[in-house]
Amino acid sequence: MKVLSRTLLPLSALVVIAGGIAGVVGLVVTGEGSGPLASSFGTLTNNLIVVVKVGEYLALSLAFGYALTLSLFQPGSGRTRGHRSPPLTDEQDRQRCLATRFTFSYACLLALGTYLTYANARASFSPAQLGYFVWKTDLGRATVWALVFAFLAAGIGLFTRHLRGAGWLTAMLALSVVALGFLGHAGNSTDHLNAVNAMIAHLLGVLTWLGPLLVFLAEAHRTETATLKTWLERYSPWALFAILALAYSGIINAAIRLETPAQLVTTRYGWLVLLKAVLTVAIAAFGYVQRRRVLEPLARARAAAQRGSKAQGTVGNEDAQAGCADHCAHLNQASREAFRRLASLEVLIAAVVIGASSALGRSQPPVPQYVPREAYRVLSLVGYEPPHGEYTLLSLVTVWQMDWMFTAVAALFAVLYLMGLHRLRVRGDEWPLSRTLFWLAGCLALFWVMSGGAAAFGRVRFDAHMTQHMALMVIVPPLLVLGAPVTMLSRAAKPRTDGSRGMREWILAILHTRYSAVVSSPPIAGFLFAGSLVLFYFTPFFTWAMFEHVGHLLMTVHFLLAGYLFAWVIIGIDPAQKPISPVLKLVTLLVTLTFHAFFGIAVVSATWLIGGEWYTLLNLFERAELERQQFAGGSIMWGISEVPTAFYALIAGIQWSRSEERAARNYDRKAERDGGAELESYNAYLRSLQQGEETQAGAQEATAQRR
Repeated sequence: MKVLSRTLLPLSALVVIAGGIAGVVGLVVTGEGSGPLASSFGTLTNNLIVVVKVGEYLALSLAFGYALTLSLFQPGSGRTRGHRSPPLTDEQDRQRCLATRFTFSYACLLALGTYLTYANARASFSPAQLGYFVWKTDLGRATVWALVFAFLAAGIGLFTRHLRGAGWLTAMLALSVVALGFLGHAGNSTDHLNAVNAMIAHLLGVLTWLGPLLVFLAEAHRTETATLKTWLERYSPWALFAILALAYSGIINAAIRLETPAQLVTTRYGWLVLLKAVLTVAIAAFGYVQRRRVLEPLARARAAAQRGSKAQGTVGNEDAQAGCADHCAHLNQASREAFRRLASLEVLIAAVVIGASSALGRSQPPVPQYVPREAYRVLSLVGYEPPHGEYTLLSLVTVWQMDWMFTAVAALFAVLYLMGLHRLRVRGDEWPLSRTLFWLAGCLALFWVMSGGAAAFGRVRFDAHMTQHMALMVIVPPLLVLGAPVTMLSRAAKPRTDGSRGMREWILAILHTRYSAVVSSPPIAGFLFAGSLVLFYFTPFFTWAMFEHVGHLLMTVHFLLAGYLFAWVIIGIDPAQKPISPVLKLVTLLVTLTFHAFFGIAVVSATWLIGGEWYTLLNLFERAELERQQFAGGSIMWGISEVPTAFYALIAGIQWSRSEERAARNYDRKAERDGGAELESYNAYLRSLQQGEETQAGAQEATAQRR
């Protein structure tokens, strides 16, 4: 089977050449080509790194693009039953093979680029210190994790033959991209938290936009017009979000690496940043033009074809049908040519953006990104200058340390929900106002928890950390759960009818897996909610999460998801796979939150400092003050458990009462429809029992008289 497209190799060569030239020119512009490393060896390795990086991102873009196309954009082979994963068609299997091949290529180029980076830093190709570089440096460890996820993705791609495997392949590639976000200047930035998060968003945005576009361009010559139209329609909203992510993350990165906006034009580093910004705007403009010149003509062609098919067989319409067919063919051909031109220009611009990004990654920005621990111990550890004032209730809303990624996530959640609400209103469907208010309140609470006073003090004070932890687990989740997001998604998103899966189908399929059925049972959800506290705080995991950004991110996501799962089990509105007994809900609630309170007592009673290595290294407080903060943190966990217990119990009781009322109303309506057949049947059963008892008593009396 011929797998590779005839246009793929020339297209890849064009991207590598254009991106490589842009990267080398970028190094010259920023001065790295004539700087202290401008020896013959330094110049050689710097230029090689830029070229290899361009090839690496090209391979990753193609792998990610084929994986996304396979799992989200490719039409299916027909409607499937329920949420079962359909087998791959021949075309989908070809895309799987290509995604796997490019994933292997990406992994090999990533390993080569890492080795060249090591050689550049050591000024030698000798592998004598390579082991230390890989296992002891942040860049080496991040590369290892990126390679692990890349090889997992490739392994899944080799063996899977179902659409479910395509989803796992895409997820593993996304995790590899997340690991790449820790490379370069982001890993040692003065604003470490936002720099890494912005780099992750930037990479995901680039790949989500560029990857499918490369695939569409490479496959356009062998793809039917209807399939190409389906690709572009399904890709369009993803491209919009990708461009917004590029712009948002680019602004954050520029703000971290430049002191003032004027440095965009007064520094060579700023020139490249400005070039990337201009090209991003150009990309957005091309996307708009592409929608006008490609999607709209294709839609007109489809409408004309449908009109022609309706007129087929009508006497006297042969000439009209022929003219309609010619018109459709002309529109299709013009649209395909417009797509090729516009997509080629977009890909060429993308190559220049990738080359410029590679050059920026090898250049020193105006604001130094390396923070020496000897002079700036707290800044190098925390990633920002912590507040110097007192930690009080007022400081929870007056002190801010913005987490721009979670700010964007909260805003995105709110906007998508409101877009779904608007779609329901236009369609004439009703949606309770209370659900919308709960969801928006949850988004606002998420923003405050991740950027307010608890987050600002949370990295340096245990009591502030515990406040943030409790808010993530027992304040944000119930508000979001009461917004019924899955119900909103299932009603607002257009369902797929061709056997493929969009986000609606993927989420519903995940919620109907056996794993979801297990973890959503009340005992398991309660264990994950409360049992993970012991595993996290009474083991080295807490210290690791404070030292490592990835650990802190995983800690945050775990607290949020565990709290959401528990809240959904107890008071969830979205339907479950199996009905959950209200009694079991209340028992789980009381047991779990009681354990939560007792764990707070255990923290208060602890005779050692939880995370003592971290707080001791910060050296911001004396031992007695650290012990007092730990006592306060345990007290917060102990005391605040009463509030969610009462809230959950109240909501669960109201839902139980309403469910009983609904059951009674349903019974009454059924009785009205069938004339009380069920009640009459039950009464007949009672009468038969009574008659049987009377007959038996009469027989016994007759027997006694005969004796």
